[in-house]
Amino acid sequence: MNSTWKAILGVIAIFIFGWLAGVLSTSVFISHRVLALYRGGPAAVEQLLERRLTRGVGLDATQRQQIHGYVMENVNQRLQLQKQIQPQIQALNRQTLKEINAVLRPEQAEKFQANLDYFRMHAGRSFFNPGTDDAPASPSSNPDSGVPSGK
Repeated sequence: MNSTWKAILGVIAIFIFGWLAGVLSTSVFISHRVLALYRGGPAAVEQLLERRLTRGVGLDATQRQQIHGYVMENVNQRLQLQKQIQPQIQALNRQTLKEINAVLRPEQAEKFQANLDYFRMHAGRSFFNPGTDDAPASPSSNPDSGVPSGK
């Protein structure tokens, strides 16, 4: 192999390694920030929202305190609204699952239920989706939901 090809392959290898290093470092950075946000709970989300809205505005301490109060009031009102509409959303979801199940064959319904169980396990309650304290049983355990239990 002559030196020209070695140089070309070297440049290509450097490009590929640089690209991989960029992807890896970006992935680590993003996952670190997302995990920090997730672990911080609602307070971290509120702080992020406030920082993004007021970045570069040049607020004094009084303005910062007032804006924080408004953001907190908004968050509390949103949580109250979520608690009010959550039962309606759950009823709508149960109805949708019942309708979907009505068009599936038994083997499809079993696979659908497995997919649904997997989704619930991996996208369960979090501060992004708190549900309600008195949430009804899942459709898979509710005999009148129309969704098979997968057993």
